[in-house]
Amino acid sequence: MKKILMISSEPFLPRDLPLMSVFVIDQAKIMKNSGYEVCFMSLGILPTRLSLFSSQKRSFINDNIDGLQVYSDPIKKFFPLKYIPEIFLLWLIKRKGLRLVEKYIRDHGLPSIVHSHNTFYAGYLAHLLKKKYEIKIVITEHSSLFFRSKLNRLEKRIFKEVWNDSDFRISVSEGLSKYLSIHLAKAQILKDITVMPNVPDIIFESPLPKVSTNQSNTFTIVNVANLVSIKNHELLIKSFKDLSFKLHNAKLILIGDGPLRDKLQGLVENLNLVDLVIFKGYLDRLDVRRIMLESDIFVLTSKFETFGVVIMEALLCGLPVVSTPCEGPKMMIRNGINGFMIEKHEAFLLKEAILKVYGKHLLWNREEIHEDAIAKYGSEKIKNNLISIYDNVCKNN
Repeated sequence: MKKILMISSEPFLPRDLPLMSVFVIDQAKIMKNSGYEVCFMSLGILPTRLSLFSSQKRSFINDNIDGLQVYSDPIKKFFPLKYIPEIFLLWLIKRKGLRLVEKYIRDHGLPSIVHSHNTFYAGYLAHLLKKKYEIKIVITEHSSLFFRSKLNRLEKRIFKEVWNDSDFRISVSEGLSKYLSIHLAKAQILKDITVMPNVPDIIFESPLPKVSTNQSNTFTIVNVANLVSIKNHELLIKSFKDLSFKLHNAKLILIGDGPLRDKLQGLVENLNLVDLVIFKGYLDRLDVRRIMLESDIFVLTSKFETFGVVIMEALLCGLPVVSTPCEGPKMMIRNGINGFMIEKHEAFLLKEAILKVYGKHLLWNREEIHEDAIAKYGSEKIKNNLISIYDNVCKNN
């Protein structure tokens, strides 16, 4: 039986940070259910507030969580990252990461493959393990960091070492793959990149209800995202204000939380939208799916998205999607078929695209949208792709 050690670059803290590492955990679970011996390891850096104040257990050493063996001992920071030298962070990653791996090896032996998610910092640990144990490594890149035209000197060095050592390379979207190829060319590395999206939670792959769960006359717009600047909720709320003059039956549901919640709630109050915009906070995936099934459209207004798994989840719920122009959503949205992608981050264009969906909202075939998403992005397809990748990597000794 092949042993896979899957490493996330994000912290694992299920109660305080429920969305962190979730895509890696989902992938680990489907591979475990496919017969592999899979363990999950987290090498993330905690936010300052959780480094100082958290009543939750923060370290998990060979703990069984939802049927998955977890090794996690997050790095605590007491200052903003910009004040911490990167070379010191790398030293911490090496020190803590190798200690965790040594504990894993004592419990399970050497892994057949280390599958790291993101160059910084899981990929760096995988690179160290390859040098020490000659283990095969697979890397999946998710980070929007590579949309930048330039990396700093240390980032260039780490990127070159990690990607030069990797036995297989994956990008979560076609757009991110193009940027990664540019960085590979600059580093004079001739390596292929395979595009493979994040795996959805199988909850979203469940068959759609035979009868619509939205029995009201309300036109419900839903958005799922952390309330942070990059998600650009301000654009969505201002567009909804203009929209509310034309659609008197519309409401907007915002699922997620974050540091901008108070500011966004203040904006909603100033625009007299308190009765029409609902802040739900963090919800578990069952509740997210339930609300998506009760909605009429999903809208994403992000400034950047390397993939955008929430779009995939919305499509799996049969929802037409409207999105701002981002690299990840480009590969999922087909204008007029499962939604619309606007050309610029402008409120007028966003409003017009939502009105297009509203104009035919009774004509969208939600079952077709759902089935198409299953065929292209379902967990079965991702599982089979990973099985093929792992088999080929292990054969190429």
